[in-house]
Parts: sequence; structure tokens; C-alpha cells
Amino acid sequence: MVRLVGLPFSDTEHWTSEARDTPAVRLFCDLAKRQHADFDVEANGPDILRICRAVDGYPLALVLAARWLTTLSCRDVADRLCESTEILNEAPVVAENPRHAGMASVFDQSWRLLAADERAVFSALCVCRGGFTADSAVAISGGTLATIASLTAKSLLQRVRGRLDVHPLLRDFGESKLRESPMNAAVREAHARHFSALLQTGHRRFRTHADTTILDDLRAEQGNLRTVFDQLIDTRSVEALTGFVSGLWTLYRMQGWFDEAAIFLERALALPGLPPPTAARWRLWLSDACFQLGRHADCRTAALECVQGHGDITAEDGSPRWHMLRELACTLIGHRWRWADLDQAAVDNIARAHNRLAHVYFYEGDRPRFVASTLRSINIDRAGNLPAHMASGALVLSYTPFKTLAARYAARAARLLDRSGMAERAWAHEQLCLYWLANGDFDAAAMHGRAGADIFASLRQYRSWGECTALVGYAHQFSGRLPEARAAMQVLHDEGVRVREAASELWGLLALRAMDLRIGPDGPVGDLDQDLDTIDKLAAQVVDPNTGLLRHGVLAWRFARAGRSAEAVASVDTFCRVFDRASMTSIYAVNGFIGSAMALMDLSHRQAVEPRALARLSERLFEHARSFGRVLPGARPQLTHLQGLWWIASGRPARGERLIAKVLRGLPANVDRRGFVAGLQLPR
Repeated sequence: MVRLVGLPFSDTEHWTSEARDTPAVRLFCDLAKRQHADFDVEANGPDILRICRAVDGYPLALVLAARWLTTLSCRDVADRLCESTEILNEAPVVAENPRHAGMASVFDQSWRLLAADERAVFSALCVCRGGFTADSAVAISGGTLATIASLTAKSLLQRVRGRLDVHPLLRDFGESKLRESPMNAAVREAHARHFSALLQTGHRRFRTHADTTILDDLRAEQGNLRTVFDQLIDTRSVEALTGFVSGLWTLYRMQGWFDEAAIFLERALALPGLPPPTAARWRLWLSDACFQLGRHADCRTAALECVQGHGDITAEDGSPRWHMLRELACTLIGHRWRWADLDQAAVDNIARAHNRLAHVYFYEGDRPRFVASTLRSINIDRAGNLPAHMASGALVLSYTPFKTLAARYAARAARLLDRSGMAERAWAHEQLCLYWLANGDFDAAAMHGRAGADIFASLRQYRSWGECTALVGYAHQFSGRLPEARAAMQVLHDEGVRVREAASELWGLLALRAMDLRIGPDGPVGDLDQDLDTIDKLAAQVVDPNTGLLRHGVLAWRFARAGRSAEAVASVDTFCRVFDRASMTSIYAVNGFIGSAMALMDLSHRQAVEPRALARLSERLFEHARSFGRVLPGARPQLTHLQGLWWIASGRPARGERLIAKVLRGLPANVDRRGFVAGLQLPR
């Protein structure tokens, strides 16, 4: 048997000469030029590919699509075909052969030749999206395997990548027949019932046995699950939707489908009459999805609504400093907030929402709210022992005089890791990485960072994966292992580009450029103007102040190295102004400070800036070194080393050399001294 398929076409979104020369594209271009002699093939190339893909290269479908070019633009035809193939049944010009007036007339020939049971089974299977298994086909249609085999032999069903499917052109035709059938409602109900049961089974096995393989198997059913969700939304079946959304969120979170997860949660939350606990739980999940997408404002809104939906207060109710001091006092005396009228799930939701808010405040550089929300998540009775919360508490308390308590929290978080789920364990590793990085144990930081990155990668949570990978790179950098640091940042950048995660791509690019300035060639590092364009586009999507500090510092160093003195001075000035507005800083800001300091030394060496102006700028910059040293003790040796270099550059060599010698004597044994000072030296 030889199966007839559509004409070949290039399965890509990019218009190339190879794509133009494929048979399906050539046919459509010839047909289009019959409608318009001046049809611009190159300008319409991407839309031509969309049309070929929508009709799978079938020649008659291409003929019918091309007829619409007398009325619609090529883009309009492609848009309509991507939504539905109905326009192929309404071609504006009738063919000489009446059977070719539309796709429906062609399919009618085959439809009339089918037996009654074959018609019923075929039209029922047209409800499915993205294919189905033979068992699913039997469950949905009520037919037999023999009937399904017969439809496959007649090419009404096709086997694609190990699954059965109906071609989109045939599916629209079959679904129109189903809508005319009295079995329409029963078939759609059977479809929803079958795939809901598959989803719930996978959800239960994952929660009970941490079995991720069944969730991977459900990846293929994404189209069918979308269809079920749409049906439940249209019928406003809140009770059925409650269980379905729970399983759907688990699947989507594990697969990293956060764009679509945010959309379905927003649609579900728009339904009237939702029970408040259900709405609060969905808002917590929405906040998680928005965080992974880098939509911090939406994440913050959803988490606040979750907390408020359960009747709790947040750090945005009144004075943030008052909330911070109150939660710190509660932590020190062991006070726990209790709700007698809430079940354990609701209490966990409140604690997790506070912890999610803390992550947003950390990115925003809002210290009082970050501290208040983090400690609030720990101080909630029956929910404060989650390892991610304990690790977050250790990080917060490490910024205070209560460092012994911080160490106890870190140790407790580490002990609880093995008793937690994958997502909880990954968050805890990330927070412990930050804790040890801030406190100078770079080996422990790298270990936790790698563990967190591995789990986040398996969960396809690329924003958090990027954070952990960046932290691993910085742990290597501050311990003097610069080749390892650069390798980590290269992976960060390349993977960020691959998965289109703006923060990872930006962090990686900036870190690579800074690393090349330290250990790369003495000449120009990359195309500066091209990098500026890329960095500006990414920075528009990643707006937290610490990333801004990293950006301005690295660019200042690059401008200075390139001899663009005015731009270097402007970048250092911007760094200082951004720092003045930020109430807390992170390891990213420290590396921005290093770049700014090295830029000043380069400008001083070149005598490119008036000395008094340079002195004023350096005074503003090095005031911040003390702030960094207080909140990030692990960065203190590097900052002190830079201070010594500046004293040498500004005419106080004896004082600077004594300070540098003291720093080098005090370095831990596991720090590579040559790597520690590499690139952080005065220009010759």
C-alpha cells in the first residue's frame, strides 16, 4: 500500500531559499501569481509557509487557499487557516469540476461510502486534538478496534509518531457532521470524562509515588486536555473544574508550560461563584507561573490576592518596617501565627504565598518587605517547617546580628531536604546557595546551586534554573576558579537563548563579558554596539534593580576599556544612582560594583577624566563598598582588594599595597589566589 500525502514543504518558520524551492511552496506561489501577477513571494514567505503547514501540503487545499488572495492578504489567509479550515469550503471561485468547489465536497465522496458505524466513530474522533491512542479512541467513540482499523486503512485516520490522528482538513469536516448528530453532547462528555480520568490518575501517582513518567506520558495529550478545559469553562462546571485544574497545574508545572498555565488559571479565576479557598489556591499557582515568566508585577498581585483571600495581612498593609520588626521579634521569641478555622492546605497556601512575595521583593530590592514576608512564612503555625522557608529565613537572618540562629535555620533546612517534594527541594537548594554565597562558603554554595539547577531543569522552570546556574558561576568566581566560572556562565547564556528566558540570557551575557575583561584578550571584547542592542532589549524584560546594577557596572568597564570615557562615566554615575534607590543588594550588584571600580581605574590610568570629577565619582562609588561588605561578608575580600587598588591608582600606593597584602594573607585555603586577583589589577 502506498499512502498519498501532501506535497513536501519546509517545516520551519524561517523563509529561506531552500524553503522556497519545496514543491508545496512552488505550487502555491504559481497559484498566487495567477491571482496577482505582481504577488511578492519574498515579502509573503513566512505566511506562505504557515498556509502550507495548515493544510499539510495538500494540493487541492492550496488551490482553494490561493483563490482567497483576490479578497484577502496572504497573512489573512494564513491567520484564518490556522484557526479553522472552514474557508476552504467557501472558495470565491467555483472550479470547473464541481467536486472541487471546496474541501467539503471532496470529503463528501468518502463520507457517503462509509458504513453507519464508521461514520459515527470517525465523527466522534474528530473531537480529539493532537492525536489519541487506540484505547482512547475506543473509550471516546464507543466503537471497536476493528472499526478503527478500517478507518485507518481508508486513510481517514493516520498514524503519526506512534499515535492515531485525524488530519486537520478532515477533522473540521468530521466535527461539522458531529454537530449535526444527536450524539454530539454524549461524545463530548465521553471525551471530557476519559481525559479527565487520565489526568487525575497521573496526578495521584505523582503525588503518591513521585512518579514523573506518567506526567511525561500525558505531554502528548496536551491538545485533548485543552479541549476538556475549554468545555468545562464554557459549561461553568466549577466542581468538575476544581479537580481538573489541580491535575492540569501539576502537569503544566512539571513540563514548564508556564505561558499556557497562566492563561488557563486566569480564565478559571474569571468564573463567577468560585469558593474562596479554591480561588486563593489558584491565585497561588498563578503567582508561581508569573514568577517563572518574569512577570513580577503579576506574580505580586496574585500572591497578595491569595493571602488576602485567606484573611491574612501582608507587608503592604501599613508600614513595611513595622511588619519587618514585628516578624523579626516573633521569630526570636518563637511566636507562631495560628488560624483555627483554616485547614492545613489553606495554611500552607498562606505560607507559600508569603514566601513567593519575598522572592518578588528580593528581585525588587525591597528589604523591609522581603524580610517581613520571609519571616512571616516561617512564623505561621503548621507551615513554617518547609525547608525552602527555613532556608529563606537563614538567608534573611544572616543579614542581622542573629547569625547563630541563621546557621541553625540553614542546618534545619538541609536536614529536611530529603523529606520534601521536588519543587520544594529545589527552592531550598537555591536559598541555601544564596546563604552560603553571602557567608563565604563557596564550595557549599556551588554544591547547593548545582543541585537546585538540576531539579529546576527537570521541572523546566528556567527562570529559577538560570538563577541557580548564575550563582554557581559566581561561587566559582569568588573562589578564584575563573575557567569554571566562565564555563557556567556560557551554559547560562546559551540555554537562556535556547529556551528564550530573558533573565538567564542577560545574566549570562553580562557575566561572560565581565569574565572576558578579566581573563580574555587585552583588545576589544566582542562587538560593543551589537551587545548594547541585545542588552537593552533583554533589560526591558528584566527590570529588577540588582540586574540593573550588574548591567551598568559591566558596561562601564567595557566603555572604559574601549576608550569611550563619557559613556563609562555616565554608566558609573547611573550605577550609583540605582544603588541609592535600592534598599537591598545581591551578588549581581557586587559584580556590577567590580565593573564600575575597574572602569574608574582604567579612566584614571588613561587620564581621560578631570581629576576632581573622578575623585568625586570614586568617593560616591566606594561608599557603597562598605554597604556590600556588611550584607555580603563573602564578597568582602574582593571589595577590600578593589579599595586597595583604588588607593594605589589615586596616589596612595603604600596604603593600598598594605591593604591588598592583608587581604591576600586572609584568603581561605580553598580560594585560588591567582584567580582571585586575575584581571583585577591596575593597567600597565
